[in-house]
Amino acid sequence: MRLMHCLKLVFILIIASQKCLAAQESIAFYFSNSTSTISLSQAFCRLCSKDQVELQKTAITLMRQEHINKIELQDLLGFYRIYKTKNMTADNSEKLVINDSPQLSSKKAFKIAGKLANALNQESVAIFLPDDNMKGGQLIIRLMSHQYTIQEITNIIHKKLPKQYNQGFSLHLKNPCYASFEDATVEEVEWLGTKIKQNDVKKLFPQDNVTYHLGRAYLVYSDGKKQSL
Repeated sequence: MRLMHCLKLVFILIIASQKCLAAQESIAFYFSNSTSTISLSQAFCRLCSKDQVELQKTAITLMRQEHINKIELQDLLGFYRIYKTKNMTADNSEKLVINDSPQLSSKKAFKIAGKLANALNQESVAIFLPDDNMKGGQLIIRLMSHQYTIQEITNIIHKKLPKQYNQGFSLHLKNPCYASFEDATVEEVEWLGTKIKQNDVKKLFPQDNVTYHLGRAYLVYSDGKKQSL
């Protein structure tokens, strides 16, 4: 029997209005424990294995060490360009949302991201910091009009959206551990950064729900350096 939800604290489904522009109150981290270039199908298999359980354990342990207990975890299938090699790779990812974000400074959030990168032997960890004074941030589309498979939605992103949209995105899947890679369906697609525009996505998916949270997004590297997205 496949593993997955045994350690998950909460799995959130973000239900958006038809077009929403708002500030999200929670800091979010995005990370993986995959250490090689792998395909989407390989990453999918890791989502439902002990690799994902270990990923969750590491994150929970580190957050407890930082005295952060109010967290939510979401399993993701990620796809992004590796900074050093410039190669594209997929990964089994986790999104960790901190519910008591007002108590966490940006400085400490960056420090935690660096610790996560080191603990997981990763080049970097992505982080979203809510800020209603920013023009960029976090875009999430909830796919309501059609049940897209993983391959279908990735093909659409690569062929029908500008290049910046296929350089890094995350897929929220519907019950991935009870479906094959070919049959699993995508519930949400998520992007971070200032180059992502809600009108581009809304134009391609006019019948689906788009949420756009204002804030700052970064890659935080294991050496503590950071890069704006």
